[in-house]
Amino acid sequence: MSRAAVEQAARSWLKLALGINDQQVILARPKGPRPPLPYLTLRVSALDGKATEDERVDGLSGADPTATIQGERTATVEIQGYGAGCYSWFEAMELSLSKAAIRTQLDTDAVTFVALGAVQDLAQLVDTGFEERWSRDYECRYRVSSSAETLTYLTDVGVDAHVSRYFGDPSPWNPDLSFTP
Repeated sequence: MSRAAVEQAARSWLKLALGINDQQVILARPKGPRPPLPYLTLRVSALDGKATEDERVDGLSGADPTATIQGERTATVEIQGYGAGCYSWFEAMELSLSKAAIRTQLDTDAVTFVALGAVQDLAQLVDTGFEERWSRDYECRYRVSSSAETLTYLTDVGVDAHVSRYFGDPSPWNPDLSFTP
């Protein structure tokens, strides 16, 4: 999943969860215009962290066996809220992750979000007063998959079905013994 896809999934979640518009959820960039307060910025600070061991999934394409490698990856999404009242947005974000409409949207985007730590107060002095500012990191989990690779059949396998005894056998099987209940 690309950085842009993670950013888009996060923006979709935040807009749906908070009922805010595109101008109130912007990407955190060093330069650029800022909307009127309150608003959120989001930044993907880490991408493609390996969450679990990759797995091989066997399948069939017609009559041919195939193998696909799948894995789970993580991205860290930092969300900052600016302006009075934005703290309540963070509480609403967390609660929204259990709502059916949000789950449907996240399933469509093939991601999940999990809060990392608590909401942090980052208020700062701006001009002549303090600007409310809050921050929380979320882990975004998503799956990646390779393209299917066609496998080769084994053509001949020899099997020796006769075993009478092996070296070091402490009690070899005696075919002359019988069991009567």
